[in-house]
Amino acid sequence: MQTNWFIVIRVGEAWWIDNEGKAFGPFPNREEAGAEALEIARVFGDTARQSRIYWPGDDGRHRLVWSGK
Repeated sequence: MQTNWFIVIRVGEAWWIDNEGKAFGPFPNREEAGAEALEIARVFGDTARQSRIYWPGDDGRHRLVWSGK
């Protein structure tokens, strides 16, 4: 099964969501970008694929913060 990845990234002072080459944003902080990524995954996600949301922790390394269909 393929996975639908949502990756929250910081560009300059703004936060963005990358979903398979589509950009969503900007958002003022990581938490708002993450909440929007979750909403997009739940509303528009492909039910045949697992969705995963990753965002950077305080150390800068990306971590899985949500997984579901």
